[in-house]
Amino acid sequence: MGEDFMARYRSLAAAIAVSKRVKGVESAGDLGNIGRDYQPGFWTDESLQVPGSDREKSYVKHIADFLTQTHAAALDVYQDGGLQSRLRDYLTQCGVDGDLIGEVGKNLRFGERLKYALVLAGQRPGARDPKPSTVDWLRHIVDLNEATPISTPDSGGKPMPWPLFPVKSAPWPLSRRGSASSRHSARRRVARPNRRVNAGR
Repeated sequence: MGEDFMARYRSLAAAIAVSKRVKGVESAGDLGNIGRDYQPGFWTDESLQVPGSDREKSYVKHIADFLTQTHAAALDVYQDGGLQSRLRDYLTQCGVDGDLIGEVGKNLRFGERLKYALVLAGQRPGARDPKPSTVDWLRHIVDLNEATPISTPDSGGKPMPWPLFPVKSAPWPLSRRGSASSRHSARRRVARPNRRVNAGR
């Protein structure tokens, strides 16, 4: 990532490294294993239910065709009884089985069918983009932090400093050095018990 990047964003890199660690501190020869083992599973779009059988695939394809031909939004078809009635008539004309046509309505199963119909209609991606590497994600965060927006918020008619929460000076738990007052306060909190709690015992 370069010395300049690490000099400016050392605390951000340290915070992300700590948040991704689930085992002990990695040794110099084990740096390739940094990261949570279960993270790739979280990147999968589990909300998209792919039709299983050929007749289900044909059924959802007809729903997608209906959305394309009528220019109806999937949300409107899910909520509007009139559009649902038109869709049932269309599916009947296409020879779709009655038990599948019976799914059409404001229910979870039909909602899942509509999601995949959007994929077939080219209105929704079939999968998420590949999971970025940690380095790419760090650079993305920094790019957002350093971007200049078209407008920024004001407070009391005065422009607020931008970015509102600068990444390079954010109070990460592993900053290079904390202020003397914060370290002193932390020591006092550890050394002196809460008087109210002790008084109640």
